[in-house]
Amino acid sequence: MNPTALGKRVDDLSKKLTDEPNDFIARYDDTSFTTAERYLLSKIDELREENNGHPSSEAIQANKDLILKASEILFKYTLATFRYGLLCFLGNPEDKVDLAYYNLHFHKFIGALRDDIKKAQNLSKNDREDLEIDLGIRLMQELFGLKIDCTDSSLEKTEDCEVNENEHYDPYYRT
Repeated sequence: MNPTALGKRVDDLSKKLTDEPNDFIARYDDTSFTTAERYLLSKIDELREENNGHPSSEAIQANKDLILKASEILFKYTLATFRYGLLCFLGNPEDKVDLAYYNLHFHKFIGALRDDIKKAQNLSKNDREDLEIDLGIRLMQELFGLKIDCTDSSLEKTEDCEVNENEHYDPYYRT
């Protein structure tokens, strides 16, 4: 086979092996769910089919409880898949110590994130802007390990804002 034909064949095979981009990261089949969950999800499918894939706001309102329960089920499975995958990546899911540490830190993280988001939602516009700047600084500290001490909310380097590149910043140390 000549090099041109070989190159064309490799390109054709590459195109066939390339996944088509889609919005789904994980798919669950019927065996993933309990009988009751399958029944509930089939009701959601029927609702979607009755309305040509786009239920009206009246249909959504009338079936709100059904839709919320189905969303809760899908979220539960998605979260379980994420948690298991992350645990496999970070440690050994069969090691009880790894599992205990993982569960402890995962739940602490989710709780702290929930609390922070609730607090941020109740802030005034000016306070939210100040928080965005503070979070930007904290992100730089996390990513680059820099100790950034700003007594004002300016991002410009001033006498009040010092970056000490020689001092390692520990984001978990609270003063």
